[in-house]
Amino acid sequence: MSNRFAIPKEGLIDQLVEEFLLLHRNGAAPAIHEFAAEHPEVADEICELFPILLKLEESREEGDSSSGAHVPEQSSEFPLQIPDYRLIREIGRGGMGIVYEAEQLTLRRRVALKVLPESLHRNPKHRQRFLREARSAARLHHSSIVPVLDVGDRECGCYYAMQLIHGLGLNELIRELQPGSADSGALNGEFVRAVIARRHDDGPESLGLTGTASAAQRIGLQSCGAAADDGTVIADAGGSAAAAQHEDDLSDTFQLDDESERAANSGGIQPSTADLSTADTSPGFHRPQLVPGGRRCSPVGFWKSVAGIMSEAARGIHYAHCQGVLHRDIKPANLILDHNGSTWVTDFGLARAVDEESITVTGDLLGTIRYMAPETFQGHFDCRTDVYSLGLTLYELALLRPAFQENRGNALLRHVMDGRITGPREVRKEIPFDLAVIIEKSTSYDPERRYATAADLADDLDRFQNDEPIQARPLSVPGRLLRWSRRNRRLAAAVSVITALLLIISVTAPAVAFHLATLNKSLETSKDELQTRNTKLVEAGALATRLAVQHQQESRRARRAEQQALSKRNEIARLNEQLDQHLYETEMLLAGTSLSEAGRITQIQLLTNHWLPEPGKHDRRGWEWYFLRGLCQKDVRSIPCSTFRPAESLAVSHNGRRIAIAAFGEEVHIDPLSDADAPSLILRGHRGRVLSVAWSPDDTLLATTGFDNTARIWDTATGILKATFQLEGWGNSVVWYPDGNRFVAAASPGEEAEKSRTGTVVAFDVKKERRLWQTTGEDSQSALCWNSAKDQLAVCGRHLRLLNAETGEGRVVRQEIGAPWIDWSPVDNVIAITDRAGTWTLIDPETGETRMAKEGHEQRISVIVWNPDGTRFATGSDDLLIRIWDSATGNLLATLDGHTGRVKSVCWTPDGKQLISGGTDAVRFWDVSDLSRYAHDVPQFADVAVNGCTFSPAGDRLAVPTNSDGLWILPRTAEGQPTRINVRSSFRAAWNPSGTQVAVITGETVRVFDAGSGEQLKVIENDFRDGAITVAWSPDSNLIAVGGYRGVCDIVHLDQEGHVTQLRNLNGGVSEVAFRPDGRRLAGATLNRLYIWDAATGEEVLSPLVYGSGFVNSVDWSPDGSQLAVGTSQQQICILDAKTGNVIHEMQGHSASVSVVRWSPDGSRIASVSEDRTVRLWNPKSQRQTLILRNDGLRPYDVAWSPDQQQLVVTFEKGMQVFRAEQGFDAVKQ
Repeated sequence: MSNRFAIPKEGLIDQLVEEFLLLHRNGAAPAIHEFAAEHPEVADEICELFPILLKLEESREEGDSSSGAHVPEQSSEFPLQIPDYRLIREIGRGGMGIVYEAEQLTLRRRVALKVLPESLHRNPKHRQRFLREARSAARLHHSSIVPVLDVGDRECGCYYAMQLIHGLGLNELIRELQPGSADSGALNGEFVRAVIARRHDDGPESLGLTGTASAAQRIGLQSCGAAADDGTVIADAGGSAAAAQHEDDLSDTFQLDDESERAANSGGIQPSTADLSTADTSPGFHRPQLVPGGRRCSPVGFWKSVAGIMSEAARGIHYAHCQGVLHRDIKPANLILDHNGSTWVTDFGLARAVDEESITVTGDLLGTIRYMAPETFQGHFDCRTDVYSLGLTLYELALLRPAFQENRGNALLRHVMDGRITGPREVRKEIPFDLAVIIEKSTSYDPERRYATAADLADDLDRFQNDEPIQARPLSVPGRLLRWSRRNRRLAAAVSVITALLLIISVTAPAVAFHLATLNKSLETSKDELQTRNTKLVEAGALATRLAVQHQQESRRARRAEQQALSKRNEIARLNEQLDQHLYETEMLLAGTSLSEAGRITQIQLLTNHWLPEPGKHDRRGWEWYFLRGLCQKDVRSIPCSTFRPAESLAVSHNGRRIAIAAFGEEVHIDPLSDADAPSLILRGHRGRVLSVAWSPDDTLLATTGFDNTARIWDTATGILKATFQLEGWGNSVVWYPDGNRFVAAASPGEEAEKSRTGTVVAFDVKKERRLWQTTGEDSQSALCWNSAKDQLAVCGRHLRLLNAETGEGRVVRQEIGAPWIDWSPVDNVIAITDRAGTWTLIDPETGETRMAKEGHEQRISVIVWNPDGTRFATGSDDLLIRIWDSATGNLLATLDGHTGRVKSVCWTPDGKQLISGGTDAVRFWDVSDLSRYAHDVPQFADVAVNGCTFSPAGDRLAVPTNSDGLWILPRTAEGQPTRINVRSSFRAAWNPSGTQVAVITGETVRVFDAGSGEQLKVIENDFRDGAITVAWSPDSNLIAVGGYRGVCDIVHLDQEGHVTQLRNLNGGVSEVAFRPDGRRLAGATLNRLYIWDAATGEEVLSPLVYGSGFVNSVDWSPDGSQLAVGTSQQQICILDAKTGNVIHEMQGHSASVSVVRWSPDGSRIASVSEDRTVRLWNPKSQRQTLILRNDGLRPYDVAWSPDQQQLVVTFEKGMQVFRAEQGFDAVKQ
């Protein structure tokens, strides 16, 4: 013992480790605490290190006892025979199996086949671990994870097949990049192919080819780019076949000796057997140097290629984490770079699924020591453990050396446990700063300081590749001190002790001296007072006792009063909460009642503004608020106006870049529209309100007229007034000739003019600044429009007249129209006129006959304008609405509701995708490229009975069964194309979980169709003599439940052909069936009973009686499956406890039977359909209504929520409506 004191502490621990392990292997090892007592100078290190050494030693002994150190060598004749596989050659072996290159006979493809040897197959624990590896890898489907193609456990042994990957492990890659190695290539597929080709040049013997691989077989592998019949890339069996590599390291997983650790890090990837020599000789082929300072590749390119490789690996590992799988053995040997430059993650032999019990016991240590995170030695594993291993691999790939270079087992273990990592820039100063920061963050000793997920690590690596700022931040000075102290524990401890002592002395010494002096003075003074105080203390003690008793009594009374006050405050808060919630729901109902009223936007805005959330207060807004708010947010943007300065006229330039707005009294504003760089101008010069604006055909001039009896011409580039023309009255309207040199203005007498004066229409020449012609009318001339095809003008006042554009001569086409506005179709010879009663009329200008007329508004139509292609026209009215009409049919296409003042002007952009309207409140800009956002009704179902509706699981399509028009599959957006499936009367429909198929009830059968092509896939015919009523598809897609009349319900097992669970003699017809969200239960609504069955067996689980004489019409599960909503013929909606069937509460409000109930996706609302011809929304918590929807007295049939809860679709006996809340949600986000 005495000579050990001369040995350094590190050497002493190494010596004691060897001594203890030797005693343990000979069965004579003492207990750890006894061994520590014999060596008190290193007792703490022994107690910390030796238990871990014992676990590792026991794991190694277990592996040796069960399977030997290595799998025994197989003969070249392959004694194993695996059904459906022909073994070609052995390409790898390890402690847990042998990997062969094999051909799958049925599919005629090459695979890597991993086989558990017979000696290990007999051990249940090894067989279970082998199958767990297959399951862990098989559940993962990612472009960076080697896929498992097949797995089997037969008498011949356990095996599984994987895709054969052609490439190199990162450990081989690092070896290739070491100084003095062969010529290095860029970290991509070209580099991999070059390395493999160079190895192949050494001869087939160096590739590890066995005698079973014939020349023909080798030729079949010569093309690295060839693909098998199924499209899988064929790789060399000696390369990085998915399972070939990791077996080399598996047997060394628990070793601490130098030889096993070197094996774990040296890899074992065989060079390719493929003949890739052509890669070196083909034109343009080159090998850029990878190592910084090389001949061709810049250092930056090297670091970025390193980051790219590890980014792909990190994303693969993140995908595994998202699937609940931890890898637990990430190292360079288990990451493969294939010949295309893609990174693959392999060896899930130590992976563990989060949701399954691990094979190892608590505290087992798994993984290759050099790449294990410090916390794993305490048995803690999570996503950050794999991030640490990824960081160590990134460290080694970037610096071409391991993070822990110690080769002695116990020394390596101490370094790994302590996280003693030398900083990247201490090893290699030229490494980029950001990459060094990424490495330091991912290899942080504290898991909380690492990247939370592998995806975060991948994102930072991508940012480094793209020269973007990374999210990680360098270690602070305290952090670097902490790392330094881990590497230099003794020196750090000494420095800390000395510093603490110096600090204590420097701080406390003056205070102690002063305190001692003060105490000495106080001691002398206190001696005289001590006796007097003792006497007073006795008296004070008695008084204190009495006061204490009184205080306790008062404290008890105060506590009781405080509890009572708190109880009252809580009661008041609860009542205030109820009152606020009740007020919110009442105001939403009130806002909903104004949906059909003119001027509804003002009312809705007032009511919804009241419930905008305030800081610190509860946000009560539900779907109804966002829906109502969206009605007020349908315009894209707006410019405020006023009653005294309304938007009298609007005009968009012909190139669509700018807009002229006469909404600012005597000023005209020219603002950018589609071109943000276009100049903004303010035109000042009129002495009265501007009434009309018009752009010249080349957009260089703008004509304006107004109350000051003038027409003015402006330069639109500079805003300079070019010319002024006098009119004989107010200038109501102005239009340009097609040549851009002349214009026509219509004027009416002002209020101060003689009653005998009439309106005029005047033509002017702009260049010559002279009047061309003038004509008069019977009264004011309110509007002009141009027909360039016939060189004619139309002018309206008391009568509608057509004028010759050259002479001004004209004729009356139609008398006594009194039209406020007219417009000539740009494509057809038809004029649209308006009147003061809210009716628009289309007139043949040649005969004056009416082609079409419709009462479009409740009040005067002040403006009517055609869109550029003449297919639509827009009307603006004093009823605050703008409406868009189909010119061919006269059908209403959309109502733009957003103005809170009278609409006075409307114009289209040249592309017809935007409409601008002006009124007494604002100028509003509307996106009219998709009119569905402004309309609730779906046009194709205007006169069709729509029996039901249901959204696809993704929410991108809607299945709509109709009574006479077949089954429709409608896209949610206007870009998609609807699909119509021609079937006779369809009643209800249900989607499969993937959204690719839809089942629909057609009479007595249920038919299944392909949702994309409309092809019929299956017909379900059972005992539905009086017809089927309801259909539902289980969440796992294996079951279809069908309910019918006469108490019949069938559960069709799609995964078992011909197997049907028949439920008979139920209490009345089955009106609706619904699967619980997890698919394990099926609810069925019948006459007066609600059934709940086991979905797989059909066994009745619960059958509560809802109401004695009432019908149960509809049932729906809450999103979490804990409650059921039931609609009854008793005009009620019942909320039931799904476990007991007890009624939690009832909601009343409908005046007739409730036929349909549907929970919203977030469970906050219930939509109900009733025979009282209303659709109502309910808050199931407060049990009150929040919104009522109607459709002109039509009876609703069904209702459906979109999965994102932004749309509510209702079908009716005639038509279907879509109520959208998207604009409300978008407005809140903005």
